Amino acid sequence: MPVVAVNTINPNITEGGVPGQFIFSINSPQNNNIAINYTIGGTATNGIDYQAITLPFVTIPAGTNSAVININSIADGIPEPVETVNLNLQPSGNNSYIVGGVNAATININDTLAVREIDFDSAGDLREYPIDPLTGVTFNNALGIVSFAQTGSGNFTDSVVDVNPASQGRAITYSQGNSIIMNVPDGFSELSFRYASPFVNHQVVVYDGPNATGNVLANEILDRTSDSLATPGAYVLTPEEQQINFNGFAQSVSFGSEPNKLIIDDIRLFG
Repeated sequence: MPVVAVNTINPNITEGGVPGQFIFSINSPQNNNIAINYTIGGTATNGIDYQAITLPFVTIPAGTNSAVININSIADGIPEPVETVNLNLQPSGNNSYIVGGVNAATININDTLAVREIDFDSAGDLREYPIDPLTGVTFNNALGIVSFAQTGSGNFTDSVVDVNPASQGRAITYSQGNSIIMNVPDGFSELSFRYASPFVNHQVVVYDGPNATGNVLANEILDRTSDSLATPGAYVLTPEEQQINFNGFAQSVSFGSEPNKLIIDDIRLFG
């Protein structure tokens, strides 16, 4: 009797973009068609958030060992968190197969080009910054810092003029430990930010779990930045954004690998 498993191809998709796929497979082709029973759940709604799929079974044709269900997401133009499509294999009704150990899979649907911008407009000088009020993204060990030019204690300069004057010269740093941990509960698929690090090379690590846990999706070195010529010894925020590329869907980031000596600003989260 064949053993059935389910896996995914492209499990993190964007509304209206390339479809995700559930792949049903058996360990050996059969002489007859095999109807595989399954159920669909998750926060996404069949026929509304993605094109309707037929329940309750998919057929693996005779002489083959797999079948595919495409999840074609629908761009609805409504800002929303990541939605999930959960598929679970079900037992055969006529004893034509056995459900194997790999019996469930998930596809995540990300909002169309959803961009969350964290500019630290509300950061107070040398005050803890546990949560960004606009996005709900949380930070462990983050300390707001305001530049000298904005009557704060931060010895840094920024050549990029913010659209919102309130966010000019505001960023985050840390005063103890080796890093800042950023948590994004509903996840993201791309990350960029600006930084200043004139003394050491720092490390940025992206994880698929919360609180810097789970699988490492990216591990990149941030090169040292130059000192200010106009204000000797001052940190200089990079005018260009640092892009961190990875495959998969992330939930947390560790910024930094040395005590202090790092400033982060203008975080962009995509997906």
